[in-house]
Amino acid sequence: MIKNRTGNKIDISNLTQGVYFVKVEDVNGNFGVKKIVKNNYVDKR
Repeated sequence: MIKNRTGNKIDISNLTQGVYFVKVEDVNGNFGVKKIVKNNYVDKR
């Protein structure tokens, strides 16, 4: 969990592949949830 973060980027390079849900909340209590699918697949054609 990351709290009190400003900016618009989050480093997810250390996470394993999978599905993650990110809840973003502003200072007024408004929030949104985004689904992130991290796939470590590399096409080696």
